Amino acid sequence: MVWYSAYGLVVFDLFIVALLQLLATHYEIISSTYENFKYKAENKDGKLRKEEIQKELVSIIVDCQTIYKKLETLYGISRPIVLVYMVGDAIGMITMPFLIVMSYMQNGSSIFNTNVMAFSWTLFVVGIQSYMYCSLLQNVNERKEDVNFGLYGCDWTLLDIEIKKLILLAMRINSSNNLKMKVTSTKLIDLPMFASIVRSSYSVTSVLINSNIHKITK
Repeated sequence: MVWYSAYGLVVFDLFIVALLQLLATHYEIISSTYENFKYKAENKDGKLRKEEIQKELVSIIVDCQTIYKKLETLYGISRPIVLVYMVGDAIGMITMPFLIVMSYMQNGSSIFNTNVMAFSWTLFVVGIQSYMYCSLLQNVNERKEDVNFGLYGCDWTLLDIEIKKLILLAMRINSSNNLKMKVTSTKLIDLPMFASIVRSSYSVTSVLINSNIHKITK
């Protein structure tokens, strides 16, 4: 039963990782498309065709909204599980180093005893999992924010006023779609959060070792 549960968790991780990477890639493509869409609407003489620009721009906006809806669905489904993962990983990263030190000192300073190896493996797994989710979610956030930079970099100053208004509308839509995976209303799941967990792990481990030094050295 345990093996089936572990297998299910691995499959879930791989599924979420693949989807997050796919969505980040889609946002990157859209950002690049925004930057270059004007050139697709030029005729042989290098003149811009207003109708083609509008059509191309509307198509990109629709694609961007479609990706956002998929991201919203993915976050809605996976958020409870990811939050449980992050809490469990944080607890593991904070407690495992102390348990490793305790087991190491109480078993003749050997790294090959069962407890040290088990705790070390647990620390490795939760650390990799936590870093993976923090890194991927931050990557999605950054790629989504790059869309506005792509819009701004499309040489909009030479375009018609109606196209400029459409670009401004696209910027507002993208800015309003401020969907991010959060632990609290202000705390994002990203690499700074991972760094914070690592610092907490070091601090807690130091305090626990100092307060239990008499037990460790017995």
